[in-house]
Amino acid sequence: MQRWKFGDVEITRVLEFEAPILDARTLFPDADENTLKQHEGWLKPRLQDPITGLLILAFHTYVIRTPFHLILVDTCGGNDKHRPQKPRYHQNNWPYLKNLENAGVDPKEVDYVLCTHLHVDHVGWNTRLIDGQWVPTFPNAKYLMVVRHPLDSILSCFMQNFELNPQMANFTNLHSSATFYNKVFEIYASCVKRYQLRMEVIRYENIVDNFDKEVQKMVSFLDLDWDPRMLDFNVNAKSKKTSNLVEKTLSIFFQAFILLAFSLDIMISPLKLSILSK
Repeated sequence: MQRWKFGDVEITRVLEFEAPILDARTLFPDADENTLKQHEGWLKPRLQDPITGLLILAFHTYVIRTPFHLILVDTCGGNDKHRPQKPRYHQNNWPYLKNLENAGVDPKEVDYVLCTHLHVDHVGWNTRLIDGQWVPTFPNAKYLMVVRHPLDSILSCFMQNFELNPQMANFTNLHSSATFYNKVFEIYASCVKRYQLRMEVIRYENIVDNFDKEVQKMVSFLDLDWDPRMLDFNVNAKSKKTSNLVEKTLSIFFQAFILLAFSLDIMISPLKLSILSK
């Protein structure tokens, strides 16, 4: 277990599991034997298994403890989840809750859970199986996540060169990609309702379009006291001009993307209306 202290804020890394999993070329397809050999000195044995040569991946939660709040960043893969297409996430029995306990974390005392994204290895412990029923692991927490615009997500998935399996086959054309996206978010919406999760969704395009409003909405959801300095995220940046340029560039990109998406008519009308309402 690793801990870092920054003033009165403590960050603890709580491990679910780590193991040699991926061939280096899966992440670095252009790496050849000579290149990998040159970096053995710092890769092995901590990051690359000396026997198999596989890269060692770690699945963990960052616990952030402030004088006022207890925050979890991502919740790993979870136990008892049915994911036969991904054996490393399938029907596991990791001592994650015990590891949390060793870090001084009581699940009932967690104030916020931040989901950086919704891949299965980042949200697995949001629920756990008790007496045959899925229940929230952190029943008193508020959940915060950021999502991309639906059209952006769908087009991005469609353009990826996924290895085909029953799930990835949904992204072989735009119509099935949109249909699959809808189904996933219908399940998400039903889970939020069923488990009575207190969830706030922040959309990238809204942050770009109306930064002040989105920040104030998030602060209100988190029951934090408002401070106008929260809007000055770029005060310590090298150049405010640079930050403004980035913001304007993102705004232009987003507008151009929406124009492109609709001009290509990447979804039929019923799906389009359903998706944009998510």
